[in-house]
Amino acid sequence: ISSLKFADKPAPPDVLYSAIAGDRFLDGKIGLIAAGSYQNTNDRVQTDFYSVNSNINKVDDAGHLLPYASTYDSQIYFTNKIRTGALLKTDFIAGQQDEFSATYLFVRKEEDQARHALQIQIDGSRGAHDLTYTHRAALRTQTVSSVSLSGDNFKNSSIHLRWILNYTDAVQDRPDEAQYSVTQNYDINGNLQPFQGLGVITHSWRKNDDNQYLGKLDAIIHLTNDGSHTLQTGIEIQKLKRANYQDDYKLNPAIINGHTQPFTSLDSAQVIVFGYGTTSGTSVYGYQNYKASELLTAGYFQYTAILGRFQILGGLRWEQAQDKYYTSAGNQPNQQSDVKMVNFMPGIHFRYEFTQHQIARFSLTQSISRPSYFDLVPAVDRSDQSSTTGNPNLRPATSTNIDLRYEFYPNPSDVFSLGVYYKKIKDPIEDQFQSVGVVLSTTKANGDPATVYGIEAVASKHLGGFGITANYSYVYSRITSTKQVTTVDAFTGDLHQTFYQQERPLQSQSPQIGNVIVSYENKDWGTSVNISYNFTGKRLRAVSRLDGYDTYEDATHEFDFSGEQEILPNLTFSIKLINLFNAPAVTEVASGDYLIHDPIVILKDNNKIRGSIGLHYSL
Repeated sequence: ISSLKFADKPAPPDVLYSAIAGDRFLDGKIGLIAAGSYQNTNDRVQTDFYSVNSNINKVDDAGHLLPYASTYDSQIYFTNKIRTGALLKTDFIAGQQDEFSATYLFVRKEEDQARHALQIQIDGSRGAHDLTYTHRAALRTQTVSSVSLSGDNFKNSSIHLRWILNYTDAVQDRPDEAQYSVTQNYDINGNLQPFQGLGVITHSWRKNDDNQYLGKLDAIIHLTNDGSHTLQTGIEIQKLKRANYQDDYKLNPAIINGHTQPFTSLDSAQVIVFGYGTTSGTSVYGYQNYKASELLTAGYFQYTAILGRFQILGGLRWEQAQDKYYTSAGNQPNQQSDVKMVNFMPGIHFRYEFTQHQIARFSLTQSISRPSYFDLVPAVDRSDQSSTTGNPNLRPATSTNIDLRYEFYPNPSDVFSLGVYYKKIKDPIEDQFQSVGVVLSTTKANGDPATVYGIEAVASKHLGGFGITANYSYVYSRITSTKQVTTVDAFTGDLHQTFYQQERPLQSQSPQIGNVIVSYENKDWGTSVNISYNFTGKRLRAVSRLDGYDTYEDATHEFDFSGEQEILPNLTFSIKLINLFNAPAVTEVASGDYLIHDPIVILKDNNKIRGSIGLHYSL
């Protein structure tokens, strides 16, 4: 209960510290570098979220069921984040032939969050639960530790070896996320009643532990003394493991004298304990209690030939992934699984130098995008505005790619390039709706074959201390999916479904992406300034089987500023400002081919300007 007692207090200033030190010893043979950082920041973020529903009383002239916003949630997050990090690396140069290194990395983030939300029913209904206030307290910690050993051996020999061994452990702990709600009603005349009733109190414990074991060996074989013909081969073995735990409790308010329990304070609340599925939490039902693993074995070889200005690189990569999981969720038809995926990926690349400053490249490759091994687990991952269910039937997405690029380097600081590409994707993986009432309740699924092609342009020019860099990408993607159109019979009220094949863009693929950076640097003054503009076009966020229910994220425009000024020798003042004009992120439900309606806003992140200032001193 104590964690759900909130008090207003001003946020202290954000603080960011970092330090780095290093040197070489024994005539440069041994190097040692250590770095550390500490950040303590505070954020306030407001998100507006709408649920979408439909019923037979809201139809258009053709009888189509029209979507409408049924509830409105205004959520305000107050978050304190403490980030710490440490890096320690040492290397040993044994001579001209051999070099060894060892690295230890530690990163930790502690997030203390309070969320206050108001939900309002906006579909015109009256009665209980018109208003629901919720208050949540959450503590989330994430810790990553990683140890690596690597070697670069026989560097000047005909057979050059590179290897790495790595172990990484990542833990996320979310102990006792607690939340309570208070309800308030309107009367039939729309007047807010003073009575406030106690709603549900929930407690949730979540934790997951991820481990990675990695071993990789590469061999570069020089077939000729001048290095014009080389053969490279290698193997990789990677083991991934995740153990995920979650236990939820729901405390229902007791009914007092046949009426809703009035809310006075949490200390006086009378509750009945219910678990989600059992009376003792989720230890049996266990929709988020599972263990999963992936064993990846891979090998490759590639041959490189340099024939004057012409270079050819061809090769083949082989991967075998074995994914396993076991879930405690007794309501799932597949509580465990063992899936093996084998893929071959050939590729060939051509490079031609017209001059020292002009290069053309052409590639023909086969690539793969495998689902994450925990995406195969039929578990439910819940967040504030969405829930995602794993799919054990997911298949890897494979792509055949053709790329052509021209590059021009008039001098070391300037570049101009133009590229075109084409991709044919089989079994693309997309997020698809599971339900309509909760718009962002999704699952990952394979879609029909997709086609993607586009252009990419990069230009960078510097004149004195001024510089401008611009990137632009245009992408055209098309995929066909089955859509359902539901209509209501005006006389009988019966529902009828028809289906059609809709052409649409790929999920998460913006048709246009661009950015421009204008910079100024004066080394004599110790001044450096950057102003950037980033644009991301409207993109499909989630796919529905129903026509007119797909969600799109609107185009975003963001301006950022950063600068540094040397105050004294070795002492520099810096400033960084992000999202100068408070550009929001808006997600909408858009019209379909048959179901035509005005866009319905379902999510709005009211992003505000944020930034930092600091001092940097170099010894």
